[in-house]
Amino acid sequence: MIAISILMFGFFRYERYKTRPKDLEFFIKLLYAYRLELKWSKKSFDEIVSSFKYKGYDQYISEAVGMLNHKTKLEAYIEENSKFVNMSFTADDTAVLKYFFSESGKGNLISEINLCDKTIEILEAKKQEAEADFKRQGPLALKLGIVCGAWLIIMLM
Repeated sequence: MIAISILMFGFFRYERYKTRPKDLEFFIKLLYAYRLELKWSKKSFDEIVSSFKYKGYDQYISEAVGMLNHKTKLEAYIEENSKFVNMSFTADDTAVLKYFFSESGKGNLISEINLCDKTIEILEAKKQEAEADFKRQGPLALKLGIVCGAWLIIMLM
């Protein structure tokens, strides 16, 4: 049982490294769509999200849209969204998104576009960092889990 736990720990760490860039990419694409709509149709962020489609994130979007009538953006998209917890973000990633959702909609058109641009820039840098972490540490976590699990099985036999 302990050996299987060690093996699963390595696998889950690997999956966390693997999904973080995808999760960051989702928010980058969402913010690009919002920024584009700001310039042309001046739709609200909530209107953009309700029509936004991205493979694998439909449940997150539908839960957020469902909470928007009685929750703030920050609560609907991060704090009380049960699907957000399943995403593989670091504390820094979450802080960037929290700042965006807490400040979004407070300023004029130019400040909103600047907020989007700055957030996209930070998220793209974090995505590159996440991809490098996956290449460097993802396979290592998986291999260590397998080796330690196998070693423990051999030792207990």
